[in-house]
Amino acid sequence: MVTIHFCETCGTKLFMGFERFPEVIGIFGGTFDDTNWFERTPDNSKYIFLETAQHGTIIPPGFNTFRQHASHNDGSPVEPKVYDEPHMVGSDKPS
Repeated sequence: MVTIHFCETCGTKLFMGFERFPEVIGIFGGTFDDTNWFERTPDNSKYIFLETAQHGTIIPPGFNTFRQHASHNDGSPVEPKVYDEPHMVGSDKPS
């Protein structure tokens, strides 16, 4: 089960908790006034659900990316795609 936590004042989605992965949270980056206040690196970040990402979004090189989820229903990992150079969402055909 995924639990989405909202701001009690305005209803903005803030972060997600995962029953299957209690040590992991998903933060909605758009909730920050300054989205650059923390460093995103290949060690602390990944790009998921690129299948539905806005076309034109630029994905930096070196990050694990996933068209959908990063793991299968049984918890086993999905093989990530890592781009060697910046990649624009929507510039390639689904594989």
